[in-house]
Amino acid sequence: MDISVKNNAYSDPVEADFQMGYKGWAVTNNDKTYRPVMCGSSGENPLINLKGGQKGKFMLHFSVPQTLRIENAQICYQGQEPYSYGKLSFVDKVASYDWGSKTVITDVTTPPTESNVKVIEDWKIQLNGSSWTGSMVTVRLTITNLGPRRNFGYAGFNVGPEICAIDSTNKIIEPWVREPDYRKGEIIIRPGYTKEFYPNESWSGTLRFQMSPYSGETKLYMTKHYHQIKYSLFNLGKPR
Repeated sequence: MDISVKNNAYSDPVEADFQMGYKGWAVTNNDKTYRPVMCGSSGENPLINLKGGQKGKFMLHFSVPQTLRIENAQICYQGQEPYSYGKLSFVDKVASYDWGSKTVITDVTTPPTESNVKVIEDWKIQLNGSSWTGSMVTVRLTITNLGPRRNFGYAGFNVGPEICAIDSTNKIIEPWVREPDYRKGEIIIRPGYTKEFYPNESWSGTLRFQMSPYSGETKLYMTKHYHQIKYSLFNLGKPR
């Protein structure tokens, strides 16, 4: 979301800082709180640092349930007391959006023929959509465990399969993840699918892969044993 803010009364600057993990910003909805996962600046400054009386614009990316009603939610600054709340507004819902150029991405793959579902070693992987923004490819997946209880990804000591993109030069690209917030004790951030799956449990989410402008035709793979074993999943096309 794009956010406009003015520091009317806080003695310390109002900040949105990548290195600080965007501490203090949240979307609240009744008793639920959602923290940002990405940030960017709408102006010239890469970080927002607003002293008293100053105004600024910046961007935050929140992952919230599809059932969240925007009219019942608020943007909240909790970096200083008393907390400040602002209203949220929205426009049409779209499948994919490029926040850099502020344009709707229309070349999104429409699922669900049988070619968009693969079952490998009792993991059912469904491609729900994909799109390119420059050399960044965004993929929407549903992963379902059809076998016994086990891990997907580097969850604990039992390493499960991974999802990666491999380009025309055979370069392996793992999903993009944000930097860890070491002040919160975070050491490594894993893709959203990294977890223990019970039988018939599913995960649905979005993965992004930063490819090269020269990557050429790119495919999605499920890999095992640190990419030593590779299973081809879906063709993703090539950078625009």
